[in-house]
Amino acid sequence: MAKLEEIAELLTEEIQGFNAAIEKLEKLSKQLSNVQVKADSSQIQFVLKEHLRKMEQYDLYNKGELKGIHAIITKARVIPKWMIVLFYTITALLLLSVGYSFYQRHQNQKTQDEMKSLKIHFNRFLKEVPEADAHYKAWINKKEPKAK
Repeated sequence: MAKLEEIAELLTEEIQGFNAAIEKLEKLSKQLSNVQVKADSSQIQFVLKEHLRKMEQYDLYNKGELKGIHAIITKARVIPKWMIVLFYTITALLLLSVGYSFYQRHQNQKTQDEMKSLKIHFNRFLKEVPEADAHYKAWINKKEPKAK
């Protein structure tokens, strides 16, 4: 019987411990039901505002870069500047040479016209002055010593 009493005592202690644990759980349950949880989004808002500020700075930087690229592209040419200068230089030289050629042709024509006029005048002079014709023929027929 001593064992039975011992077991009963143990069971009684266990039941008392169990009841104490239940009372604690009930107190905690009441405390938890009285606790109100507030949804605090202030940290999330701070993080979002900071992110938005950084994105605006990044956007401003990108806009500036795009303006620079746009300026470079609008100034860019398909044909390089040196090639354009070379083309105009060659064109100017060709125009000058063509102009000079026409000028020379005109001068040659003018010289030929003057030579014809001079021959006509000289032949008329020789016909009108027979003594000059005789002197001219004598001067042409004069034999000059030939160079060896």
